[in-house]
Amino acid sequence: MTSALVRPIALFALISAAGLLVSACTVSTNADPISSATTSSSPRATASTQTPTQTPTPTPTPTDTAGQNPPAAAPAVYTSCDTMMRAENFQRNRDRGWTAWDLVEQQTEPNGSVFDSFPGGRPAGTMACRYGAGPDVATDNVIDLTWAPIDAEQAAIYQAHLESQGFVRVDGAETVQYSVRGTDGWTDADGWAQTYDFTPTGLRWVAIRDELQLFAPLA
Repeated sequence: MTSALVRPIALFALISAAGLLVSACTVSTNADPISSATTSSSPRATASTQTPTQTPTPTPTPTDTAGQNPPAAAPAVYTSCDTMMRAENFQRNRDRGWTAWDLVEQQTEPNGSVFDSFPGGRPAGTMACRYGAGPDVATDNVIDLTWAPIDAEQAAIYQAHLESQGFVRVDGAETVQYSVRGTDGWTDADGWAQTYDFTPTGLRWVAIRDELQLFAPLA
């Protein structure tokens, strides 16, 4: 009898324990949704607490303008009577015993400067070069080349003055020229005598128009 009673009691205890185990498993697999939510971060909470990213404003880089607008180069000028005439013509004169001298520099320019009648007088920097046997030789077998550096404002004033003196405008290929007719023996093949030739940076003068070709070009 004793062994038969113990077996049902033991079976009941085993069934009860199994029920508790099933109950415990049910609780652990169905956790409280509220508790679960508090341990995860919602998108709204993240958006409200996240610090916006600030895009740094780029600092302007200073522009180096040095060298982009270099100062204009000074106009080229003649530096001596040796360089005012074309090299080949100057050497030809040397070969026949001629020399060159500046009439303005030596204050031996006859009858004053060809620019003296201009408004304001002779331009600064004027060179009047004579090529011949020498300053002490009495002869008219010479070549005279006169030049002065001038600007556009002076050129306009001088051109108006030459027109008032009866000079005729005879444009060259790249220059503006004012010339007058001369007598036989003192003109070029077209009959032109003394001529003023206006270049972009200066004014040239010759006694006979075709002698302008004797000037050395300025760079």
